[in-house]
Amino acid sequence: MVRTIFYTSLFLILIGCRMIHNKKEFTLLNYQEKETKLKTNGYYYCIFDRDSVQTKNGGRGIYMKVLLNDNIIHNFNNGYGNDCGKIVELDCEIKKSEEMLLEYQALNHARKRNKNYDVWDWGKYSTKGDTIRMQWFYNKFGEYYLVEEVGIVIDSTSFKLLRGIDYGNNTSWKMDKTYIFKAFPVKKIYDKVPLFNEIIK
Repeated sequence: MVRTIFYTSLFLILIGCRMIHNKKEFTLLNYQEKETKLKTNGYYYCIFDRDSVQTKNGGRGIYMKVLLNDNIIHNFNNGYGNDCGKIVELDCEIKKSEEMLLEYQALNHARKRNKNYDVWDWGKYSTKGDTIRMQWFYNKFGEYYLVEEVGIVIDSTSFKLLRGIDYGNNTSWKMDKTYIFKAFPVKKIYDKVPLFNEIIK
């Protein structure tokens, strides 16, 4: 029993000590637009071919991004297992992903919003002119690094990402990913928005 308590305490301490890197590059930290050009009452999705990204299942998948008011962005990871079979149909992918998004919002345990791990897959975005810019943190072995994605706003329900920068390993790449808006209940996700100004110091 004592050993269990010790290792549990050690684990929690180590989790709390994880570092957030690239803070200086997080230039959108305090950015806020009076009115965003994109809809924020749902999520955006980009369709991809699963064979092109070497997943264990074939068919089609979607990347999901939730854009909120106050220029907050959340990259939602929709890994639901094998519920759609070996060859994933798009309708099943969307259905299972939306179920996961609802389940995530329904989690009733309060997040410790002053902890570093709260920034995982969260960040900020800006829309200036027809340019959209996103900055969000990803987890690598318990450390958190910043990614930036830049593209163009097509209209109020779609945007295209054209290039990315990983500040963690100083790499950049080109891409061509179009995200389309879908209305969906996301109000409860606001309860999980990290307090960036308390975490990023």
